[in-house]
Amino acid sequence: MKNAKIIAFGTALVAATNASAAFVTHTTESSFRSAVGNIAFETFESNNPGTSITSLDFEGEEAQVTTHYARQNRVHAVTDNHGAIAHEGDNFWKLSSASVTIEFTQQTTGFGFYYSDLEKVGLIVTIDNDENRSTTLIDRNPNTTDFFAVSDDQAFSSITITWTRQTNDGVGFDNIAIATPQQLLPTPGATALLATAGLLSYRRKRTNSQS
Repeated sequence: MKNAKIIAFGTALVAATNASAAFVTHTTESSFRSAVGNIAFETFESNNPGTSITSLDFEGEEAQVTTHYARQNRVHAVTDNHGAIAHEGDNFWKLSSASVTIEFTQQTTGFGFYYSDLEKVGLIVTIDNDENRSTTLIDRNPNTTDFFAVSDDQAFSSITITWTRQTNDGVGFDNIAIATPQQLLPTPGATALLATAGLLSYRRKRTNSQS
C-alpha cells in the first residue's frame, strides 16, 4: 500500500504519493521556476473567445490536447461571469471534462498552470499515466487565480488531468507552463532515431576508409 501525504498550502489542499522523491508539487510560480529553470507559457491570447482548444503552443513548443467527455471546452475573455477569470491578459480556457490529456512533442521536466473557479471538484494531475507520480488538487478559494505545478527529475511526455467527479461547472485555466526547450529532452523515439543515424554514419565512414 502506497504512503500518501496530504499537504495544505494556504487555500489549496494537495494530496500526493511520495513513492518518487523526484516528483514535487509547487503552489507558486517562483518555486516552480526554481525547480525547472526557465518556463514557457500558453496564454490563449492568440485564440478567439468561443473557440475550442485542441492544441497548446508554448512559445513554439506544441502539445496535443485530447479531452474525454468534455461538457465545456472554450476560450473566454476576462471572465465567464460564473467565477472563472483570466490571470493575465484577456483570455483564458474554461474546461469541464472527465479528463484531458496533454501530449508534448518533446519531453519536459515540469508542467504548471494558473486556475480559477475550482470549487466543486478536485483535479487529479498525473505524469505519464503513472499513479506513483500523481497528485490531487482541491482549492477552497475559487474567486481568485492560484498557481499549481508538478516537476520531476525524470522527464515525461504527457500530463493527464482528471476531474474527481462530473460537473457542468468548469475550471478556468490560464498561463499554462512547461519547462522551456533548454530543459526539454528528446523523446525516446527521437533518441533512438538519432542513435541509429549515428551508427549508420559511422559504418559508412568505416567502409569508405577501408575501400
